[in-house]
Amino acid sequence: LVPRSETATYQQIELMFSEAGRLEKMRFTDNLGQKTKIVLSAVKVNSSLSLSLFELKPPKYVDLIDETKAR
Repeated sequence: LVPRSETATYQQIELMFSEAGRLEKMRFTDNLGQKTKIVLSAVKVNSSLSLSLFELKPPKYVDLIDETKAR
């Protein structure tokens, strides 16, 4: 995948699937050429998840970059 916007924070995202069609790996290349690889294992499909798993409470010393706001 490549961004449509020139202001995107990444150059490329690669998604790798198993023969069964399940997502197994993701590789991100940012605008500085840094690569991040994520390997998924022990994936459970359609499991129930608590909403509390999605609450973000960063420590006070962490800077957050909000990419969701329009420029």
